Amino acid sequence: LRTLSLFRGSISFDSLLFYNLPFNIAVNDTEVVHQWIDENFVVRSFEDTYYSLALNPICDEINDLPLSMQTFVNQTCEYFCNLNRDNLYAEFCSPRLYGDGRCHTQCNIVECAFDGGDCMQLCFADELANCTLEKLSNEVCDQGCNNKYCSAYWWQSDFSVPAAEECPSDIDGEIC
Repeated sequence: LRTLSLFRGSISFDSLLFYNLPFNIAVNDTEVVHQWIDENFVVRSFEDTYYSLALNPICDEINDLPLSMQTFVNQTCEYFCNLNRDNLYAEFCSPRLYGDGRCHTQCNIVECAFDGGDCMQLCFADELANCTLEKLSNEVCDQGCNNKYCSAYWWQSDFSVPAAEECPSDIDGEIC
């Protein structure tokens, strides 16, 4: 198994107990439940397999989990997109797609850093944008670089953080 992505699911600690805990262990016997999980919940390797539980209820229950499961959840619940109510689309960028070297439409938004930079490479594709590195860094709001593929980076930036979703309205007196 190389990838286990259970993104945006309904996995909670209670659901894991319901489906996995032996019938002879009472769910409300916290000490015994934690002991059973510590003995039976084994993650083989983070080196060979990518795990993602991002946006599952269990990610918010970290303090109630047994220690072995806390470690696993800490490493698998990270979500790279900035979730806010203004762009709910960010909830659909699967962690397994984010930053994988290919530009994915659902991740090509400011909140997801334009797919972890994967979509920035399209800025210089002649078929998609009329932009060059020179145009992008010439201190002029060039319309060829003002598109979703170029991520609206400011002039002379290091391209690590997008400035905005669109060109600023006034750069050195030029209206975009």
